[in-house]
Amino acid sequence: MLNGIKPIGAKSMAERVEASLREYFAKGNFKPGDPLPTELELAAALGVSRNVVREALSRFKMLGIIETKKKTGMVISNPDIVGTFEKVLTPRSWTKPPCKTFSNCGWYLKWASRICCLFIKLRKT
Repeated sequence: MLNGIKPIGAKSMAERVEASLREYFAKGNFKPGDPLPTELELAAALGVSRNVVREALSRFKMLGIIETKKKTGMVISNPDIVGTFEKVLTPRSWTKPPCKTFSNCGWYLKWASRICCLFIKLRKT
């Protein structure tokens, strides 16, 4: 009926920041151990609040893409593809937060495939 109008995506701000950071990690040629900008620097660069950045980063931490080290801050971790898929696919982990509902588990599966692609790009560099 209304040609040329695209539906508006229902992505949350954290999901948009996560996608932007995933692209930044892939294009930035980061290697395991490389430090990342601080949450405040990322928030300023993305034009969002620190809480939104923190939520997006917590998803990366949960999947093992980044880790926090003393005196260094956030760094790219050594990718463990098998470990990440075990976290995603182990039914026991589905009873623990944040995967108490099936929709949250679907999020795990969706992002695990995307994270796998990111890991492969990181290993190639």
